[in-house]
Amino acid sequence: MKFSATLRFAAVLASFVVVVALAGKAVAEPNSQITILYDAFGTDAAMKKDWGFAAHVEVAGKRILFDTGNDADIFAANVKAKGAGWI
Repeated sequence: MKFSATLRFAAVLASFVVVVALAGKAVAEPNSQITILYDAFGTDAAMKKDWGFAAHVEVAGKRILFDTGNDADIFAANVKAKGAGWI
């Protein structure tokens, strides 16, 4: 059980590092965007909070969805709240 929690934490941390790295590149790309879709600590009242992280990253016309969220229903509600119908 402890290994599973450690593995999940490592996956979330790795995803965060990749998103941050892409965010640095996003500054140079005028059509780049990062949309946070699932997290535990956000301030957007329309978003449901839960342990996990999901972000839609768009850089240079490429789209990547990082999703380590815990609940598909919360993810779907947050996608709708963000108006992210493109996912």
